[in-house]
Amino acid sequence: EGFSDVDIAGFPADCGKSKRHTDVISKIIEEKRKHYDTVYLFADLCLAPELNSLSETESLLRYKKEKCFHMVLNKAQVEGMVNQGAYLIAPGWLQAWRHIMEEWGFDHKTAKAFFQESAQRLVLLDTGTREASKEKLEEFAEYVGLPSEILPTGLDFFKNFISRIVFDCEREK
Repeated sequence: EGFSDVDIAGFPADCGKSKRHTDVISKIIEEKRKHYDTVYLFADLCLAPELNSLSETESLLRYKKEKCFHMVLNKAQVEGMVNQGAYLIAPGWLQAWRHIMEEWGFDHKTAKAFFQESAQRLVLLDTGTREASKEKLEEFAEYVGLPSEILPTGLDFFKNFISRIVFDCEREK
């Protein structure tokens, strides 16, 4: 967006890997504090318990979202799809789905049972950030025995989310 004093760093959001998250995020924050007065951490509630050890200070502010998907799509749309039986998937999660199934302790049978019990369909919120998302979604959908669809979301919603925070900071200054 052409902001002169803003840098964005991502981190792997492997749900449930608390120690790894805290270590990786702590290193990112430490590095960013060397160059910036304020660091903003964007995380959803599933990561919040693991990140409690990172105390919020004047130079570290946290934006907690109920779900990570609220950063790329508005809350009403996310909740509407979930209430209609959609299991939402992000491109990064989809890239690592086989590894995630292994980490969750699922084999083919238990993964299929879990997903069919908790969802009616899979929906990829496609930000356009990963190659081969369509093929990965087809593989995963076949593995768990559910229909799938792709909702192209892009990154405009996320850009607006970040831009508003930057503009609010600049206005406060």
